[in-house]
Parts: sequence; structure tokens; C-alpha cells
Amino acid sequence: MSHKALGASRPPDRFHRHRLWRTVAAAAVSLMAALAGVAGLTAAPASASTTAATMSPQLMEVSFAAAVNYERVRRGIAPVGDLGGLNNLARGWSGYMDGLGALTHDTMLMTGVRWVLPGSPSAGEIVGMAYTVEQVHDAWMASPVHRSIMLNPAYRWVGVGVSIGPGGSIWVTERFAG
Repeated sequence: MSHKALGASRPPDRFHRHRLWRTVAAAAVSLMAALAGVAGLTAAPASASTTAATMSPQLMEVSFAAAVNYERVRRGIAPVGDLGGLNNLARGWSGYMDGLGALTHDTMLMTGVRWVLPGSPSAGEIVGMAYTVEQVHDAWMASPVHRSIMLNPAYRWVGVGVSIGPGGSIWVTERFAG
């Protein structure tokens, strides 16, 4: 989307863009914290099953992001901020995998991340499919490779996307950026 489509007379300079991202990130983190309390994720991931029948995809996304920050903070790693553009990319990828019926990684990950966050030095992606939020998150935490991406202190931003598939399957993408 161009700056003209957004109603701006010219694209924001780097300083203002950075300030805008910080403001958006602060608002998103506040919203995540508020919604995480509703989802029961204020201290730890919820113990009750969080299925497609009990939660909306948007609330699942907030739950996944809260679970990431729970794991990071309890290990002394700074939490990641929520970034709307990364959420949109992750949602699109989860929908793609759902339609494909298979887990796959995006070979153009860095291109997408840099479109959302110009100059980002690093990016990571984890994907999963199960029937509850806990099943996906627990599988990632049990995998050294997935856990290392989630807990990488170089990442400062996360975008989460959920797609609900046939039979209530939950297709999830978490995209991280430095």
C-alpha cells in the first residue's frame, strides 16, 4: 500500500516511521496483555483446552504471542512486540498451509519481513498444526530448533497467524524479526 493510499502527502522519514512503530508496538503489547488476561495467560499458558470451538483465531493469535513472551520473560529474555504487518504475513501463510494441507516454510521469508520492517537484520519462522493452542506450543517448546527461534534474543518483533482448517485443525505461523 502506498503512502498516498494511506492519505499521507509523503512517506514518513525514518525517525517518524521508527516512532510510529514504537507507538504501535506499545499499543499492541498493551492490548495483548489485556486480552491475555481474558485468555488465562497472565502467568502461564492456559491449562484448559483452547480449540477452534472455544476460541476465535484472533484470540488464539494473542494466546500464542502471550505464550512466546511468557517463555522468554521466565528465562530473562526481553519480550517481543506485536507487529501488525508480521501478523498479516503470518495469517496469509497459515491460510496457505491450511489450503495446501501441509506444513511448509516460506522460502521468501526475509523479503516479506523486510517489506514490513525495512532493514531488519534477521528473521525466523516456526509453523505448526494441531487441534489446541497448547498442543502446538508444547510441540515447539519440545523441539530444540523451534524453541531456539522462539527464544532468540536478537528477535524484537513477532507476528502470529492462525487459520482454522477442516475438523477444527489449527494452522499456525509465528514470524520473528530482529
